[in-house]
Amino acid sequence: MNSEKQSLAEITIKAVTLSVVLSVVLAGANAYLGLFAGMTVSASIPAAVVSMGVLRLFRRSNILENNIVQTAASEGESLAAGGIFTLPGLGIFNYWSEFDFVWVTVIAGFGGLLGVLFTIPLRRALIVEANQTLGSPFIPAQLQR
Repeated sequence: MNSEKQSLAEITIKAVTLSVVLSVVLAGANAYLGLFAGMTVSASIPAAVVSMGVLRLFRRSNILENNIVQTAASEGESLAAGGIFTLPGLGIFNYWSEFDFVWVTVIAGFGGLLGVLFTIPLRRALIVEANQTLGSPFIPAQLQR
């Protein structure tokens, strides 16, 4: 056997496709729930469970792909929550007199990009080097055992 570590694929076409689909579905569900009930739920655990089930249908999938799907779907839900809680407030305070969909999409896109750019450097410090054993990134690993 080869003593070198085998590199697992983390960002694949199936992971990105499933991430986009789950992100849209869970963001839509949370946007509806947030506007209807005034609260949202975390989409991290449902995204992990659904992605684990869907990725099991493929022959070669790994826990890193599942982690990418779970993270992207959770970020889509957070982005929807940020929009549904801040944009109506801007209308209530008469800061925005008209609703421009392109401008809202640009703002939400920059918000999501900023979240990703902050997450990348903090991942190593808060998860890898802190040696955590609890939290959302570790739930899929615990479920897969």
